[in-house]
Amino acid sequence: MLALRYWEYALSLPDDHFLSYAMTDSLALARAKKASWIGDLVHRIITDVEQSCLSDISSFMATSSKALLLRHRPHPPAHAHPEMLQKSAVASFRSYLNVPIPAHRKALVRLLTSSHTLAVEVLRWAERRRPPVPRCQRLCRLCGSEVEDEAHVLLYCDGTGDLQDLRARFFHNIFALASPPLAAALKSASFGLHVLHILLDSDDSRVLTSFAKYVFDVFRVINCTPLYHP
Repeated sequence: MLALRYWEYALSLPDDHFLSYAMTDSLALARAKKASWIGDLVHRIITDVEQSCLSDISSFMATSSKALLLRHRPHPPAHAHPEMLQKSAVASFRSYLNVPIPAHRKALVRLLTSSHTLAVEVLRWAERRRPPVPRCQRLCRLCGSEVEDEAHVLLYCDGTGDLQDLRARFFHNIFALASPPLAAALKSASFGLHVLHILLDSDDSRVLTSFAKYVFDVFRVINCTPLYHP
């Protein structure tokens, strides 16, 4: 900040001031791709702003109830540079972004970012004639027995035969594709979000493609029934 304030002061000076000459020379060196004060300052500011953005994103993911699926990230290598540790945890490319069918890929991203039409998200917000609904009352539109959240509709809901058939076919296909470690991890998962994390963390493009299609199909079935309003 001191350096930026100094530049602000320098820019307010007349062109024939010695500091204005120094600033002009520094800019000329930077344009010539040579070492200069302004060049160093630009690189430092870019780094600081980038790290500030990553820190803000990390803070959101760690605290927001909308980021339950985004919160989980595989650990980066222990020998990585500290700056790269943060980048790899927040801004690294994810394999699920390679899902080839756009509609399926978008459905998966909507699942991850809570940008979907499930009751757990839609009823979170107040509308003109309705206050926010407590989470425990955002019940599934198909079975009415549990909160309509991501894990429920994808893994547990038995409110319609279509949904149960989709789930049965999906897991039959997944266990046919899965490596022994992946199959073991899925069988030993202790709760629904853990199952979803395991699927999302898979490096097998066939598993991710199948999961994305399943999410798309489940959302399609869910959206055929109006939302339940308590």
